[in-house]
Amino acid sequence: MMTEKKKQLQTKLDEYESKSRLERDVLASKLDETNQKFAEQEERCIQMRILLEDSERIKEEMQASFDASLKMLQVRGSLNEAETKKIGELNAELFGHANNLQKIKHLSQIKEENIKLKTRSAKAEQDRDRLKERVISLERELDALRPLGGIAKRITVSKNKTFGGPKFNTSHYHASGSNATIPRTGGMVGADTEETKHDESVTDTTADDTFMSDKASRGTGGVSFFIS
Repeated sequence: MMTEKKKQLQTKLDEYESKSRLERDVLASKLDETNQKFAEQEERCIQMRILLEDSERIKEEMQASFDASLKMLQVRGSLNEAETKKIGELNAELFGHANNLQKIKHLSQIKEENIKLKTRSAKAEQDRDRLKERVISLERELDALRPLGGIAKRITVSKNKTFGGPKFNTSHYHASGSNATIPRTGGMVGADTEETKHDESVTDTTADDTFMSDKASRGTGGVSFFIS
């Protein structure tokens, strides 16, 4: 009779240990999968930060080029005004002379100079407008990427000995703007004691997971300025 009870107890104990090992294996597999997903998200976060830094650098370069071009256009405008004033003075002096041939020749030169000045002024205005449009477009792209600079994800895994193996706890992962949640994975039922609860360390982090994949795929190209 005692032998039969021992066999029954031994059978139940073996089943319990087998079930415990199976559950530990399942938990370990889930933990590995979770860690892999977090690693992928961290890698993506790093790539987005690099993209944001590149965008800010390009914006600074564009702003410097724009300032230099604007200054050049202002200088050209001043020169055009000076040339116009000089031509006006020569014209006034010319009209005081009696030589008609000289007047005709000088008027022709004035017309040619005016055409050249108008052409240069129109081209300068086109260059200025094109630079302004490019800077505005780049600022919009940078504003769209800026929220990604604050993304940070972290996971702390605490391991406690339970049933001869480690107990794993992972943190919740929240994505801003959605209800997606990665559930907490704990140890075996009934295995949480005051000592193990005291050793657990879980860090929850909220992340703004707004990713501009289309912006990242296109990238941001450089811009050349041609001003004659």
